[in-house]
Amino acid sequence: MSALLPNGVSLTVECSDVDGLAAIIGALGHVQTGR
Repeated sequence: MSALLPNGVSLTVECSDVDGLAAIIGALGHVQTGR
C-alpha cells in the first residue's frame, strides 16, 4: 500500500501497517490544517 500526502511525500507501508499509516496521515493533516 502506498499513499501520496498533500505535501508531496509518498509513503509506502505494509498492508499490516494501515492503522499506523492512518495515524501518520491524521497527524500530518492536523499539522497542515494548523498552519
